[in-house]
Amino acid sequence: MPSSFRDLVEAAPPRSRLFCARVVPTARVPALGSRAALSVLVHASGDGRPLVRSSEQSLENRMKTLSSSVLLAASMLIAGAASAHEVVYTAVMNGPAEAPPNNSPGTGFATITADLDLARMYVVAEFRDLIGTVTAAHIHGPTATPFVGTAGVMTPTPTFPGFPSGVRSGRYEAEFDLTLASSYNPAFINASGGTISQAMNRMLASFAEGRAYFNIHTTSFTGGEIRGFLVPAPGATGVLAVAGLFAARRRRN
Repeated sequence: MPSSFRDLVEAAPPRSRLFCARVVPTARVPALGSRAALSVLVHASGDGRPLVRSSEQSLENRMKTLSSSVLLAASMLIAGAASAHEVVYTAVMNGPAEAPPNNSPGTGFATITADLDLARMYVVAEFRDLIGTVTAAHIHGPTATPFVGTAGVMTPTPTFPGFPSGVRSGRYEAEFDLTLASSYNPAFINASGGTISQAMNRMLASFAEGRAYFNIHTTSFTGGEIRGFLVPAPGATGVLAVAGLFAARRRRN
């Protein structure tokens, strides 16, 4: 079975290669005003000569000339034949967002990138002006209701490995292999059904459903001084459909 969209195209007989299209998430493309946030290359069947090449056409012209090819490419991507699917979430953290709320002047911002092909999670977080010093940081979930309430820790305990400790301001970057038990709280794996696959599916679903939050605990607020719920990064809406289907398919397997 082809493992990617590229493999699917290359495996087809030359005369069956109707097109090859590369879809670039808009979140990764610099703002071009009314110009393209999508690059599409369409090949003829048989000899593979390019019929249409578009890099900075107007969106209106592109929709007229390439809409059918893009839609077909997107359908194949959603069917699970594409590669390099990354879903990006962000969280704005502060004291009033805590449960219960507090008046901490501390703020923070986190970016969580889930690579659905490589089963990796990339975490980048910054924080400053905390009242207490950091004791731990996690991603919690899933909450019973989106963007409300509290939940247990899903990520490693007692804290993210290497997260700055004993400070009031700092920055953190880390990569996690979601196929490893060490990337999760053991209690979360057990509560998810007992397997790493089930834990991964449940965690990714909580991200997509608004039921996960990034929480920084300190000496002054042991339950959490600042937190923020994960929300899709701007421009990530199209990729979320792929992420949702990915999680649903894995739950059936």
